[in-house]
Amino acid sequence: MGLQAALAVVLVGALFAGLWYLTGDGRGLGPNNAPAKCTPAKPTDSAEYPALCAALNRADLPALMGLPKERVLVAQPGMTLGGGLGLDKDSYGAAEVQFSELYVQLADSTDVDVDDYARLYPSADPRAPVLGHKALFYRAPTMTLSFSLGGGKSTTGAGAPAHALAVAKNPGGTGGSFELSVWRKDSLPIDDAALYRLAEAVLPGLPGWAAG
Repeated sequence: MGLQAALAVVLVGALFAGLWYLTGDGRGLGPNNAPAKCTPAKPTDSAEYPALCAALNRADLPALMGLPKERVLVAQPGMTLGGGLGLDKDSYGAAEVQFSELYVQLADSTDVDVDDYARLYPSADPRAPVLGHKALFYRAPTMTLSFSLGGGKSTTGAGAPAHALAVAKNPGGTGGSFELSVWRKDSLPIDDAALYRLAEAVLPGLPGWAAG
């Protein structure tokens, strides 16, 4: 029987028309199983990626996510943009980190405000502000792709929804947004409070964040 690998793919609606390819294979681990360092940026990556990955891949991230005994396995650019929506690496950047079963993404968009999420995701739920900045919560569908490393047919299926928190860069709600997304490969419940803990810890140090 060929070796098996699972590839989790996240679809975040028509807004980004993008795919996240998440191998979770531990290839980014440092020496002696130390937490993974951020993958160096490539010319095709957004200019925002290095700062986003450095901010997200912090020493206390496992504790913030409720996984104090785990470590980051992979830290890399977040999404591959689809075409047709006018978003490119000059207006959108993302970084993601992977634990054994949980994935976290931090994205920066200069062209998408929090109110845009509300229009694109009718079920989106306005939430308490993050440090005085308008915030909105929504769920995005995910898909899983399983394939054999030894060849053979791949299979796809529906995964558990990703939970996402979009936060305005400016207290007034304009000027773009940051987005934190969390999803699990094992479909166990997601602690939405972790999104707020992470947002309050990470967002104030990012370029583009305007203090209230």
